[in-house]
Order: sequence, then structure tokens, then C-alpha cells
Amino acid sequence: MPISSSIAIRGSVGQNGRNDPADVRTIQTRLNQLMNPPRQQLVVDGRSGPKTAGMISDFQKIVQGTARPDGRVDPNGQTLRALNDPGSEAKWARASMPPGGGAPAAPPGG
Repeated sequence: MPISSSIAIRGSVGQNGRNDPADVRTIQTRLNQLMNPPRQQLVVDGRSGPKTAGMISDFQKIVQGTARPDGRVDPNGQTLRALNDPGSEAKWARASMPPGGGAPAAPPGG
């Protein structure tokens, strides 16, 4: 889904973050909007656990090129800017493609 609006958070989300449930849902939703199959979407539950922090780290590695991701999104930080950058969508989507750039693999069992 193309980025058509910016998101904002009040506190940090992810590893060692403040993790206010509303902020966590905002980040979980945006990460889900940007990804394509076969990558598994996050459950948008407002809880920041290992899957949410891991997905933030993956985003930081793949989209931002961060060598040592911290797994956290800070208000007014680089990761939040990248989550609001329309150019990030294509980078994140390409990371979801199987090797060779073909169509995404069908999910198991269906």
C-alpha cells in the first residue's frame, strides 16, 4: 500500500522503548502496510514483543542500510522518517520477494 500520509508517535516503540500501545499499533500497522508476502504480517495488538522489535530491526537493515539496528523507532528519529518516506516502500517490498525477483511464493497451505 503506498504511503499516503505521515505517521507520528509520542514515545519510542520497540527494543527498550516506552511502547505506549497506541504508538505500537501505529508502527505495527505501518510496517504491515509496507510489506508484501511471503513476509508474515505483525498482529496489530499494541504490544511490542520480539516480533515487533525484530521487524523494526529488519526494516532498519533492509531499508535504511543500518549495520547495527537497534530495533526501536523514536519520535523524530531516522526510522520514523524512513517509515514516512514513500521511497521506503519499494525497498521493503523487494526484500519480501523470493530470490530471482519473481512473484512472491504462495503462503504454505493455501
